[in-house]
Formats: sequence, C-alpha cells, structure tokens
Amino acid sequence: DIVKVLRSAGGFEVSLVWDEQVELGDGEVTVRMKGRVDKLILDPSPPMRTTILDIKKCRRGRHCGTVWGKAVDDSHYDLKAAGYCRGLVQATGKTALWVWLPVEQDVPYDVNPNYMDGETKSIGMIKYNALLSAYALARETDEWPGVNAGLIPGGLNDYARRQYELR
Repeated sequence: DIVKVLRSAGGFEVSLVWDEQVELGDGEVTVRMKGRVDKLILDPSPPMRTTILDIKKCRRGRHCGTVWGKAVDDSHYDLKAAGYCRGLVQATGKTALWVWLPVEQDVPYDVNPNYMDGETKSIGMIKYNALLSAYALARETDEWPGVNAGLIPGGLNDYARRQYELR
C-alpha cells in the first residue's frame, strides 16, 4: 500500500555520498559520488523492506504503461535509480526496492506506483558504469569529449528556419 510507504518512518531529501572504484588502463581511480533521494525508508517493519521512493510529476495519462516506460528511458530514470541503489549499498550495506511514484500534475492527481524490475535495473547499471568510466577517464586525462573549445554559431533548427523563410 503506497500510502503506508509514504507515511512510514524515513527521511525526505536524503543525501547519499559514496566512493566508486573505477579501473582505468593499468590502475584504479576513486570517484566520489553523491545523490539525493526523494524518500528513503531504512529498516522498516516487516513485511516491508528498505525502499527508495522517487516522486515524478507527469502530465495526465503519462504515468502508466508504455508511455511511462518511454519516460523512464528518455529521462534516464533507470540509470539514476540503478546508480542510487548501488550508492545506498556502498554507503550503508543495504539493498533497496526502488519505487517510482508518478503523480499527475493536474486533477485528478492520479498516481501509479511501480517498482523497478530486475531487467530495468541491469540496463540502468550498464548505462551507469559506462558513464562512470567515461567521467573517470575524462577527469584523469583532462580531455572532455563533447565540450567545444571555442564559440560556435547556434540558433534555430532547420525546421524552425523554414517557417520564416522569405518568399
């Protein structure tokens, strides 16, 4: 029952800090990580288990089924959830159930609580590990791919420009 979870003892806006060991070439580097979870319920009364609750605001009808799955993918919620779950293990030694709580931002304010399944968590960990390795390498070499060294032109995309072409 999600109401029971929300009312359970636990902290809102709980900060986690942990260290990740990343292998690079011939050595290993430590990367200090931090995150903040919406609600952390540690050691609840059985049958509940340690739970991280992630509250998400969404438009009406965008909180369930394939539409919600697309939001998880597009916004990388899986990567964040998997990383924070690992951070909790590193910081406390405890594993957690990750629960998303998408809440409609308009009347009727419907909710659709759902937990992160194992496959989503595995995919999130693959993404997390790839980004963590890329970050550690960039930090060690001081080469930041994707960062432009100079000023480049920017502005409207081609579609928007065609809307205003002089005829």
